[in-house]
Amino acid sequence: MLNRNQPEAHPGSLALEKFVAKDDAGPVRAPDLAEIPAPAASLSAHPRWYPGRAAAVVLGYGLTFLALLSGQLKCAFAMATRHPCPGCGTTRAASALLHGDLAQAFRYNPMGPVVIAALFVVAVESVFRVARYGNIQDLGTRGPARFAVRVLLVALVLQIVVWIARFFGFFGGPVPVE
Repeated sequence: MLNRNQPEAHPGSLALEKFVAKDDAGPVRAPDLAEIPAPAASLSAHPRWYPGRAAAVVLGYGLTFLALLSGQLKCAFAMATRHPCPGCGTTRAASALLHGDLAQAFRYNPMGPVVIAALFVVAVESVFRVARYGNIQDLGTRGPARFAVRVLLVALVLQIVVWIARFFGFFGGPVPVE
């Protein structure tokens, strides 16, 4: 209980309540500087790195990339509808890019190389953020990934436009479903 002769502390002032005399009628004691805990911001002078987490993310990306390029994963949309999805051809475009065939990559999916480049930037920055901060909490809010996410969103919308246009014979017609 607070001393009735003293003004009451603000309810949110935990530091002040710690130093208020509870059963004593004495005055409120000011805290010593040694008793005040250091702010958490002072910990930023010694950044912590998370190389194990970053290695796990790189391993996950690598396994996913290898699984996609192996051809063992099939598009669920194409399997269900027997029609190509808006992103059909992107994996084959990535394979063509790995072999240095940019023209073939654009034939598979005109927006495929753009999507792949934007995803690469986001992946690299996500690995950096995990290595530096331990998570990807602010991914896409600043830095190169912010621009890449915007490019990716525009490219995904354009993939839908290309997908529709292919059904009318443009861009070589629909990509064959394998």
